[in-house]
Amino acid sequence: MKSNLYLVAKLICYLLFNLFIFNASAQIERTAYYTKAGRETKLKDSAYFSRTIVHMTDQPMSYFKIVEHYLPNNTIKLNGTVQDTGIILKFFGKLEEFYFNGEKRSLENFNSENVRVDSAFYWYPNGKLKTISHYPFNDKIKGGVAYYIAHYDSLGNKTLENGNGFIRIEYDHDDYLQGEMENYRREGKWEGILSKLPITEVFARGKLLFGIKTKENGTTISYDSTTYWVDPVYPRGMPKLMNFVSRHYKWPKEAKRNNVKGVLEISFVVNKEGYLEDIVVKKDLGFGTGEEGIRVLKMAERWKPGILRGEPIGVMFTIPIRLDANP
Repeated sequence: MKSNLYLVAKLICYLLFNLFIFNASAQIERTAYYTKAGRETKLKDSAYFSRTIVHMTDQPMSYFKIVEHYLPNNTIKLNGTVQDTGIILKFFGKLEEFYFNGEKRSLENFNSENVRVDSAFYWYPNGKLKTISHYPFNDKIKGGVAYYIAHYDSLGNKTLENGNGFIRIEYDHDDYLQGEMENYRREGKWEGILSKLPITEVFARGKLLFGIKTKENGTTISYDSTTYWVDPVYPRGMPKLMNFVSRHYKWPKEAKRNNVKGVLEISFVVNKEGYLEDIVVKKDLGFGTGEEGIRVLKMAERWKPGILRGEPIGVMFTIPIRLDANP
């Protein structure tokens, strides 16, 4: 009898020991739920997909395993690794995405700067290969620029090879642009739908000559390479903004008392009117430092908004604020 009790006690101790080792070195897990439009929701029953993020605490760097599942049929939606779990996910390494029917949608690779690199593959919902791309990364090309190696229609017919031929580039929400390419550069007339609006653009050797966007009411907006994309601009430049923050930042007493030192990161959106919205502390140093950073940014001047295809657009920024209680 004593022997049996000893064995039971030994088994319990063994299980507890292994449970401790697992918890100490394995992971911190969080699951959230999202609508079909990608908005987070607390209502699991009405959610379209789930996102589980696992932090492997025994890893030397802060990498998180991310897995998404379609909830209606419990099939995988996305599988990869991220470096940041904020509003904008920063991917690293191999990223796989899947259609609702289980077929693979894409296979991409990201470097440590969250930029697509190397080869990428894209498929149709019927399982047939759609596009093969290459994203070089070197001194001249810092990544993110796609060189289209091959493109096929949904029946498997090749329409583009080594950057020459016809291609249809599809984005989220049924958006697409299609046209001819010569030597990996867009050429001639391209047409498509972006944000439910018809788009026509004309290129010569990859350079945009002009574009026309037709609004819902029938009016058109014209643009060229100078008004295709324009970054938001703070009056008199970013050094002025950082100088403004430096002059108006008031150290919280607790931060001073605890000798806070480091880089505070705050993200925000410069909206279409040039005002800041969705201000979030991405990296907080604690003791009220993040709240004070938000207060100062709200005091700053109105920005000149960014422009995309001839119209103002909201653009997200992240700025670092270096703090040292005892410089």
